[in-house]
Amino acid sequence: GEGASDTTFSIAPGVPSLVMEKPEDNAWRFGVEAVLPIFTGFIDSNTSLESEDEFERLALIKKEKERDIRETVSLLLEEAVSSFMNISLSGESSDAALKNLELVSNAYQFGLATSVDLIDAQHSLTVSEEISTTSLYEFIENIYKIQLRLGFTDFSGIQKEKKKLRDLVGRK
Repeated sequence: GEGASDTTFSIAPGVPSLVMEKPEDNAWRFGVEAVLPIFTGFIDSNTSLESEDEFERLALIKKEKERDIRETVSLLLEEAVSSFMNISLSGESSDAALKNLELVSNAYQFGLATSVDLIDAQHSLTVSEEISTTSLYEFIENIYKIQLRLGFTDFSGIQKEKKKLRDLVGRK
């Protein structure tokens, strides 16, 4: 009011404050406004039931999706473990093929092996290196599939991970 101080009362957070004007010392005036529906029929209860049904349906769908994701990730993890084991096995195969090529090359130099034996040893090394490389890429692909299924892909650490994989496999 004019020349007088107003008094403000806070009812609750989010509710507009109640302002009481004090125009004169002997008179108080304030106002409160409230809106209440007198009759809404069965709209609210029907909408409430539909909402509860929809919520239950969505909760079931969520549980199904979680189960599907768990099963898929579990299978992908098994594939990743398998491909990881293939990396070391194919690496051993490549090492053995390389040693075989060295032996056959030495034998060829001394006339103890034929050119077909040498070509066969070279082919074996090429195939085993191809299998080794393929198993490494299958492992990386399996890890990527797991990340995609979980909704997580991170390319920021690719160089570090490549180095770790190279060190693990023993390649440059």
